[in-house]
Amino acid sequence: ITSDRDRTERPHWTAQEVGVFLEFMTTRRDLPTGMVDLLADTGARIGEVSGIHWSAVDLDQGMVAIEGQLVSDPGSSKTLMLAPPKRPRSKSMLRLHPATVSALQRRKRDQASERLEMGTGWPTSGINADLVFTWPDGCAIHPKTASRIIGRLSTQAGLPRLTAHGLRHSFATAALAARIPVEVVATRLGNTV
Repeated sequence: ITSDRDRTERPHWTAQEVGVFLEFMTTRRDLPTGMVDLLADTGARIGEVSGIHWSAVDLDQGMVAIEGQLVSDPGSSKTLMLAPPKRPRSKSMLRLHPATVSALQRRKRDQASERLEMGTGWPTSGINADLVFTWPDGCAIHPKTASRIIGRLSTQAGLPRLTAHGLRHSFATAALAARIPVEVVATRLGNTV
């Protein structure tokens, strides 16, 4: 049973703990390279990161656009659909840390290899087409699955258990601790003040 207190308090990590987890993820293949980096760097929701298309990523400029999110289809919890972001962002383009850009460059190379291996079976239309973060067969990763994997791996990394949403709170906490104005943090997160 979840108490009201459990629902309102969101766990988060320190910047050092996030760094430990990002380093740990370089040794893992449970999720595509760069997915956790992007979550930690942008504070985006897991559905937003899961729904990013390569057309929204500018690796040369180190930018990404949050244009939508993957969500469960109301008719089937296992079927995904692309929906608008939960809250519209006043600035859709987000600047990325150079380490995140490097991780996304590795992801692009990894996915090119996966695409070659799948051949004609690689999805080129529908919800899976052009997604940055996919399983090795090119299919979309359900946001809830990704969050569960992050939760499991967080404890394997020797850290307090944290889901993808906790990475969002970790981003916000670290940004506010660095004295970034709350309005700037809220805009980056797609929230209003």
